[in-house]
Amino acid sequence: MKKIGFIFLLFSIVLQSQNKLDSKIRVLYVSNYLESKKPNLQKIDKTVVLIAGTDESVFLTANSYTSDSLKLENRGIEEVMKYYEPQYQYEILVNKREINFYDSILNTEIGYSEPNKMSWTLEKEYKNILGVKCQKATLAKYGRKWIAFFSMNYPFPFGPYKFNGLPGLILEVHDLDNEFNFTAVEIKTFKKDYPISKVINVKKFSKDDFLKAKNNLESDFTFGGKIKLAPESAKLFTDKYKENRKFENPIEINN
Repeated sequence: MKKIGFIFLLFSIVLQSQNKLDSKIRVLYVSNYLESKKPNLQKIDKTVVLIAGTDESVFLTANSYTSDSLKLENRGIEEVMKYYEPQYQYEILVNKREINFYDSILNTEIGYSEPNKMSWTLEKEYKNILGVKCQKATLAKYGRKWIAFFSMNYPFPFGPYKFNGLPGLILEVHDLDNEFNFTAVEIKTFKKDYPISKVINVKKFSKDDFLKAKNNLESDFTFGGKIKLAPESAKLFTDKYKENRKFENPIEINN
């Protein structure tokens, strides 16, 4: 019985360690992006966070990071909800083998995993970002061409969004059309065990099925039949949704 109890305890410890990221640094980026190609729309600025360790990283919005931190501190619901943004609930967990994507859409948690394949080309071009020398690298991925600047002063092969695989931390990355831009504005030592259980444990689909499920959830204006809409109201919502979809500008044009 003692042996069984010891094995169970050991299994629990291993499981808990797998649900936490052994972080070393925290990087704040300003994300500047064109969400829609509707005429006269301005780019959006949003602060996002990368928490990186030696072997893996997690990426999320600054408000999600703050909200999660307040929950861990058992703060009141009113304080937590100040930072809640229902349309920005995604988290991205990256390791050498795969990229795990989590999202919560209308309180439905879904996700997917994809192989981690980034074929960068290093360029002999340099510039300073946050006082450190950074080298240029280029990449064709997700239907766009990307330009990144990384620094080996920070030996972590990660960056904003899903970008990774360079011999140092990515401090800046943008697409060739400059519709999506991430620029580091702060780097701090951050030696904590950061929880990643919701990204690991979420029900995962194939990437194609995830996108279909996401579209179905976002286009359901009745919230699964919980709200009754008059036919004319339902048509109004549906037409508006379809119109907005025409101008969508996703960061990933293809898979």
